[in-house]
Parts: sequence; structure tokens; C-alpha cells
Amino acid sequence: MIKLLSKFFLKTQEDIKSKTTQLIACYAIFLNFVLFIGKFIASSQISSYAVRSDSLNNLGDTFSSIITIIGVQISLRPADKKHPFGHGRVEYLSTMILSSLIISTGISNFKTSFVSLLNNEHMLVVSKYAIYTLVFSIIIKIYMYSFYKYYSKSLESDLLKSSSIDSLGDSLTSAFTLLAILLQNRIPLNIDSISGLLISLLIIKNGLKILIDSSDSVIGKQADSEICDKLIKICLSNSEIKDVHDLIIHDYGKNRKIASLHAEVDGEKNIFYLHECIDSIEREIFKELNIQTTIHLDPIYTNNEKSEKFKNQLLEILSGRNISFHDLRITEKNNIADIYVDLIIDDENRKNIKEIEKEINEKLSSLNNKKINTFITFDL
Repeated sequence: MIKLLSKFFLKTQEDIKSKTTQLIACYAIFLNFVLFIGKFIASSQISSYAVRSDSLNNLGDTFSSIITIIGVQISLRPADKKHPFGHGRVEYLSTMILSSLIISTGISNFKTSFVSLLNNEHMLVVSKYAIYTLVFSIIIKIYMYSFYKYYSKSLESDLLKSSSIDSLGDSLTSAFTLLAILLQNRIPLNIDSISGLLISLLIIKNGLKILIDSSDSVIGKQADSEICDKLIKICLSNSEIKDVHDLIIHDYGKNRKIASLHAEVDGEKNIFYLHECIDSIEREIFKELNIQTTIHLDPIYTNNEKSEKFKNQLLEILSGRNISFHDLRITEKNNIADIYVDLIIDDENRKNIKEIEKEINEKLSSLNNKKINTFITFDL
């Protein structure tokens, strides 16, 4: 259905990518509102708190889809003076609002079901309409889960991924609700209210998961390892790049990532030639990964005995620890050596930074029988 509508209304590939999410949201508004009306009527017929909670959940999904449309529309706005990196992160904020609505719906349903359980309100008048409505709801929600999941991958959308998780939870919710009304009058327990409580907890759990995931994107999280590996591979494919480090990728929304890194090159080669190599790599990264990249040149010694000697000594001192290093530079004057190096350390060694620095300084001085000053930058 979505593919058909996209091809009919949207003529360019760019339009298809930018507008399909909004088209999906409009489709979801229709389906969720139909489910809300059907379940609300059913809950009124049989006086079921579980069915009523389920119907309100669908109403919440309807409003969530409206937020999706607004959020995507804003996120597609181009960069401007106040927002030079675009508005892509609005999608993450919209996801947070969506998750807050899901959590709020779950808490409201939990309160209603809990009061019902305390008052021991459990007699239901089961109707065929209610049963057919819930079966229909389960089928529709599984269908919505499948197309949300498909388009969340093809469009790389966190909003649609969140909606797919929510739809799967909704199908389980409706299944629990159906089971509750079928068993309610057969066993001496308030199954309807208990199911309402369980459903509410499931809704809250899904909402919290979505909220945490979207919050990580807004706060800033570690870049996807697959993207990092591809970017590094492109850099190292150029023979002039000896190694790369200090890679940082900033995420400003879909199709808006900015990266920076340090590339080690032979310090004795022509700087203009090396600059051309770096420009070529930056263009290749943008072409392949759509990431705007800034590469900093780090000149290193490639055929220097003194540099190799200190490098091997550092490797020996740091052996057995989860510590690596880069950017090793040496300057000497009046039999005093100044060594500049960056160390990459893990959480375990982070507590002992001062001790590590002191040990390196003392052992290097001892191995070379002269005063060594170490200037260490720790990459945490």
C-alpha cells in the first residue's frame, strides 16, 4: 500500500525518501483511530478495563503518528543561520515526546486497572463483537509491525523503529486482553484487572526503552562500529596513510553526520602532496558514506632509529596492559629528551593515570641513562 501510494504521488527518489515517513504516519493514524473506535465501543459493551486500556493505547498511537508527521516535517528543513547543521535531531526529540505519551498512557491504564482490582470489579458480559474486534486488532497490529520494521530499515528512521516496537507490543496487549475476557467469568479471579495491570506495565516498559534509546541519540552516543570500520578502511586504502586515530563522529540526524580524525603520514614527504591525498580521502568518504569529514595530518618518523628505539621501549613498558599509543615525537637538547605521546587507556587504567605517567618517565630515563621528560596526552 505504502509503496503504491509513494510511486503514485511522489515522482523523484528524493521525494520518496523524505515524504514516505509522513505517508506511513497518515496511514497509521487511520488504522489506529479505527481500532480505538472499535475497542472503545467493545469496552463499553462488556465493561472491561483491559479492553478500555487497550483502546486508549490505540488513541495514544494516533497522537504519536501526528507527532511523527510534525517531527519529520521539521527535521527536513534545511540548515539555516541559527542551525548550521540542519534540523535532523528534531526527529530524536519527536521520538522522546512519542515515548513520553506511551509511558503516560501506560501509567493511566495502570491506575484504572489497580482501582478495579481493589474494588473487585470483575464480572463481564462477553460479546462476539468484542472478540472479533480484538482478533481484528491483533492481525492489524502485526501487519503494522511488519511494515514499520521494513520502512525503519529502508529509511533508517528511529521514529519508525520505535513505532514497530510499539505495534508489536500492541499486538501482545490485544492478545492478553482477548485471553482475559475469555477467562474472566470462568475462574474466581479478577483476570480483567490483572491483565490490565500487566498490559500497562508492558506499555510502560516499551515507552521507557524508546525514551532511553532516543535520549542516547540526543546526548551523544558511540558511533556505529560498522560505519567507523568503513571510514577507517577508506582512509587506509590510501598508501600514504600509515594509521588513523582520534576518530569522532557527530550525529545531527539522518544523512547529516560530521566526522574528524587524525591521519599519520610520513613527515618527510611534501606537505602539498599529502594535503592533496587528504582532500581525495575526504571526498571519497563523503561519496561512499555521506559523511562530511575533516582529517588532521599527523607527521611521524618512518625511518628514524631514535624514534624506533623509544617506540620499542614504550611497547615494552606498556606490555601486559590494555594501553596503546600514537603521535610519538622526540626532541633533544643538552642531553635531555622531551617525549610527546598520546596514550589510549581503558576504564581500568583510567584510575591510575598519574602512576602510569610516573612509571613511563622513570623507566625511560633509566633505560637511556639520561633525563627524560614525558608529555602525555591521555585519550579516555
